This record gives sequence, structure tokens and C-alpha cells, in this order.
Amino acid sequence: MKKNEVLGIISNPFGGDRYEVKAKKTGIIIGIATMPLVNNGDALFHVATFESSERVHEQVEFFDEKIEEGLF
Repeated sequence: MKKNEVLGIISNPFGGDRYEVKAKKTGIIIGIATMPLVNNGDALFHVATFESSERVHEQVEFFDEKIEEGLF
């Protein structure tokens, strides 16, 4: 995901008062809250960030290869 990309939308139970949740930094999502109810201050996403975007692509490719090989 990239900085300012919309990751999700929070709304009230009736679908009103919609609020877009945007990424603060470029990175990889490594965790997501799955509960339908969230409160102020809850972590909705856990994001791994890197100093270089090239490094992100290298790491994703590395882990994709390992997963395909059945090592994870």
C-alpha cells in the first residue's frame, strides 16, 4: 500500500458519518483488525515500513518465493 491510499471506511451502524482511513506511510500490511466494532485509538492495521520502497518489493518477492516453496 502507498501513502494516502484508502485502506478502509469507518461509518456508524446505519452507514452514515463515513470516514476514510488512509495510510500514513508506504509499506506492507502485516495485520488487520477483523472486529466489526472499533473504538477511538484502536489499531485497525499494522504496517511494516521500510527506508526504501525498493527494499519493500525485494522482501515481498523473497517471502512469496519462500511461501511457494512451502517453507512458511
